[in-house]
Amino acid sequence: MTDSRSFARRLFQTPFRDLFRGRITGRVDLAAVFEETALPDDLADIVRRVSRRTRLDRVERVEVARDLAEHFRDGLAAGSETDALRRDFGDERESARLIRRSMLRKRSLLRRVNRRFLQATLITIGSVTAIYLLAAARYWSQRPIVATDYVALLNEPIVALPESDRAWPRIRSAMRELRTLVEPVEDRSTDRPEVLRRDEAIGRIADTARSISIMPWSGPESPVLGESDPDLDPDLQGADSAADQQARLAAFLDQADAALAELRAAAGLPGLGRPVRSGPPVDPEDRAFFGMESRPDEDRGDDVLAGSVITIELTHFPTLRRAAQVLAADARRAVAAGDGARAVDDIRAILGLGRQVREPSFLIGQLVGTAIEQLACEVVLDAIAARPEAFDADDLATLADTFAALDDDRLAVDLAGERLFFEDLVQRFYTDDGSGNGVLTIRGAQGMGDLGVGDGLSGAQIGPSVLGFLVTPALANLTLDRRGALRIWNDYFDACQLALQADPWTLDRAGLEVVDGRPMSETMDGWRNRLRYF
Repeated sequence: MTDSRSFARRLFQTPFRDLFRGRITGRVDLAAVFEETALPDDLADIVRRVSRRTRLDRVERVEVARDLAEHFRDGLAAGSETDALRRDFGDERESARLIRRSMLRKRSLLRRVNRRFLQATLITIGSVTAIYLLAAARYWSQRPIVATDYVALLNEPIVALPESDRAWPRIRSAMRELRTLVEPVEDRSTDRPEVLRRDEAIGRIADTARSISIMPWSGPESPVLGESDPDLDPDLQGADSAADQQARLAAFLDQADAALAELRAAAGLPGLGRPVRSGPPVDPEDRAFFGMESRPDEDRGDDVLAGSVITIELTHFPTLRRAAQVLAADARRAVAAGDGARAVDDIRAILGLGRQVREPSFLIGQLVGTAIEQLACEVVLDAIAARPEAFDADDLATLADTFAALDDDRLAVDLAGERLFFEDLVQRFYTDDGSGNGVLTIRGAQGMGDLGVGDGLSGAQIGPSVLGFLVTPALANLTLDRRGALRIWNDYFDACQLALQADPWTLDRAGLEVVDGRPMSETMDGWRNRLRYF
């Protein structure tokens, strides 16, 4: 029989396997079946529904449709009515199920095996995908529990200090008075507050005192007495003689006498008494003192680092160092004038500031305190080398007792604050399962990105996106868990603490370059390890 269909129609209705063999068959053309059999619409609809419900491939569905159409056409040819043929056909769903089973049995063994393999593969992929998505949803929904306010913990001994024993208000008042005695440093390149530029001017005056008061003890390579320094305060250097510079310095310190007395009194108090907080200060007097009146309060909202120890701003450290420098300048002038008792009072005040700056205990505060104490030591060394006669026996005895108090407890490095700092980060980055363990959360990864840490984490901006949703389970399983991170951190600081207690010549630096029991270079080798030990 001649095929009346167009070439384009036959080409479009030809399965790929026939095309691969170079044959244009058009054998998946279901419409052609009904055109050939010319069935009534009711019977044609039955054929369409049943062939579709078999869920076979297109070639097989057309074959089923052709067989059913021939069946109905034979019935019509035998004189049966359309309604009778429809009733005799029975339930369409059951017929489709039986036909499908029969057609599947007719398939080749290879095709049946491939079908089962494909089914198993799809089921496996679907199961794994479903489990992964459920895990991703679970991890995404988890939030760190900030159970401990470590900032409040740090402030407990500070706020417990009576108001009368707090040095900070008096130091702030004295430094504010000193600012009125200088002109602000000119600065056209930035818009720094005037109060900070006045502090810089005070610092330059204090630095000048080192080269125009007493000869440094460290020998002829030190700055020559009275030599001008282009980096020092312009009011105290230049064409003027050393005597003129000393006169100007003396005039400044004479005007500052009341402020210096206030600093000495404040440095003798039990504690600094300035509570720390996350972000800029809220005390109006502090904000004005640090030139922060125009700085808006930070609203970190739902930020994982909001209220954390790492966001504490230690804005008072430069002020305490500046106060110590002014006291050192006054001590040098007192030594040059033969007033050993005043110099001793200044030195004791400097050491008092070195004690107070360690409140609360952070490594950076200890380093600032050590720098302040070094300033006091330099003054004493210079004074004894240049003008030992300035001190009487009582002055020297007082100095001896004062420096004897700088024992190992005072000068030892305390890492308790750094341990606490990490514990605070851990509670913000990890979940808490109630037994001391947990997994890294997506918010924790974002927090590390804010901090700029994490070799494999901070570079990838993981946020509320499809990518962030999908990487969460992998991230949680590839990185250290909460207990492991705390263990490694504390093990490392235990090693640092032991090193600090050892004699310097016995120190083994290799022991400080070990992470999780292996050398750091080995531990951090490869992307998996860099991600794990972020």
